[in-house]
Amino acid sequence: QQQQQQQQQQEHKGKWWQTLTEDDPITLQPLADLDVPPFALTSGIAVASKQAGATHYFDPYALALYMTRRGVFENPLTREPVGAADCERLDDHPRKFVPA
Repeated sequence: QQQQQQQQQQEHKGKWWQTLTEDDPITLQPLADLDVPPFALTSGIAVASKQAGATHYFDPYALALYMTRRGVFENPLTREPVGAADCERLDDHPRKFVPA
């Protein structure tokens, strides 16, 4: 568990998202100001079991609230359905980056 925490701290150190210039499409707040990395949803078609298309970044908390409160599991920008794998990634996202 200590090794996992060290890895998470290293990933968190980089704060790569601070270079993003986009705003979260739900909150309209700058993605660069997030305390945790934004959550990425890729739209488009599946090619060789990987998504190919545009990547949209979201505040992970705002996206989770948006989906659960509306009861509609879709990308807010494209209205494409969000699959179970992406829902699981979104559910795990805060635990991955926020220390317990």
